[in-house]
Amino acid sequence: MPTPNTPYPMLVVTGPEGCRKGDLVRRLCQEFGKDFGVGICHSTRQPYPEEENGVDYHFVSEDEFQNLFLMVRILPLSNYGFNTINNLSNKCNCAFFLQGVFSLKKTCFRPRYILLIPTEIETFITHMKSTNRYTQSQIDLAVQRVPLYSKTNEERPGFFDNVIPSGKMQRKMYLCSVCF
Repeated sequence: MPTPNTPYPMLVVTGPEGCRKGDLVRRLCQEFGKDFGVGICHSTRQPYPEEENGVDYHFVSEDEFQNLFLMVRILPLSNYGFNTINNLSNKCNCAFFLQGVFSLKKTCFRPRYILLIPTEIETFITHMKSTNRYTQSQIDLAVQRVPLYSKTNEERPGFFDNVIPSGKMQRKMYLCSVCF
């Protein structure tokens, strides 16, 4: 288990839902696979059509989630879909919502935190609609959360180790500097 002196190496990618955290994590794993792996989290939300249980998430019921939590096998990180961190290895990166980052900062884990923030709201909305994953209310909520992430970054200097604008052109420019 990690201790304050020997934490797991970890990269946490955070940002509002739909800002393409998963795309960035997959790309990092593809391009830097010897340095990155993915810790598969548990979630009580329903899988999207292209997601596979045990690959993208461990999809469980709320009762199963609560039992795992009570057995201290997982660390709850978000009320959205009850996302968790578990099964960490020496190579791990994760994608979290802001609430999960606040929770994780209270543990002995000492990851590097990367904020992926939409800078072009219309492009962000268009992307979310094009995936056919999100309802209009989910899109509206994600858009409403963008200022919360920006405000956290502005009011807490150093809270995130790196901030990446999630516009199409910016992602290519910043990818190589995310961890180094």
